[in-house]
Amino acid sequence: MRRAATWFVLVSMLLLVPGARAERAADATRAAAAAADAARDAAVRGLVGAWGGRAVASPLGPMRFGFVFEKAADGRIAGTSVLNSETWFELSFARGADGRWTGEEAGGLEGIGVQRHHLVPVEAADGAEAGVFRWVTEGEPQLLRLDVAAHGNELSLKAWVRGALHADLALERLNEADARALAERFAAARRTPPGPGTSIADFAKATAAAAAAPDGPLARARAQAAAAPSDITAQLALARLLLNAIAADPMAGGPRYGFELKEVLEHAVTIEPPAPEAFEWLAGYYLNAPPIAGGSLDKAEAVAAKLAAFDAAAAARVRARIAAARSKDGTKTR
Repeated sequence: MRRAATWFVLVSMLLLVPGARAERAADATRAAAAAADAARDAAVRGLVGAWGGRAVASPLGPMRFGFVFEKAADGRIAGTSVLNSETWFELSFARGADGRWTGEEAGGLEGIGVQRHHLVPVEAADGAEAGVFRWVTEGEPQLLRLDVAAHGNELSLKAWVRGALHADLALERLNEADARALAERFAAARRTPPGPGTSIADFAKATAAAAAAPDGPLARARAQAAAAPSDITAQLALARLLLNAIAADPMAGGPRYGFELKEVLEHAVTIEPPAPEAFEWLAGYYLNAPPIAGGSLDKAEAVAAKLAAFDAAAAARVRARIAAARSKDGTKTR
């Protein structure tokens, strides 16, 4: 009888322990999901306020950018950015009955029309840094992807369209006076039709011109890079502004800033310790510049070989671009 009882206990333990383990694993999964939901909830609610800064990348190149987020009466967190009555962008988040924050993205562009997308939350599981919260278009996740990251008084909004970076906003929280002024400016812009001085093309050109002004960011970056030739941060800051100036107006900016960008990057890759960005940007220059301006697939390959010595992943990205370029033009050298 005692043996039977012992056997019964052992069998019971074998049957129950796996179930207990599964329950503990399920509890851990639920706890992790709850923590992730709480973090996303805090991030969305933290958007309320006004933000100003730059679109580091956009379809029309770098430009100034601002956003005003407000909490609506129905609980939505609604953000707007307005240039004129036909050119505007809206981004709002609403918490559903299931507790999830879904998003609505809408934008108008003068002469083009209006587009809208419904966004659903997903986990940023592709190596994105902590604190990045992602949404994708419902039913077609590859169409639009939005990453939101708020760190203190800094906000990053990045959007990809079919896998390609579409917009990259780097913003800072504005003080009360500037926030009020931005909200008033947007309200007035809603009533202003596009025209000379208010069109998006004029706005992008004015931003690029301001960066190149004698007392503008580009001039200051040049001075800082010249004063600290061994400071990789200063060199990359100058290179980034030169890239932005070229992207804003390629026809004029390429000839004006291209050779300077090449010199800055060729110097930057000699600084120790090496910075992968410098090598990737220099390879990109060699890939995109015409031969008369120093463009060369062979030079890009040489940069990739040096990059591979300390960053294999970055080198692989560069080599993939080189392979695509060789395939496109059908040549082995350039």
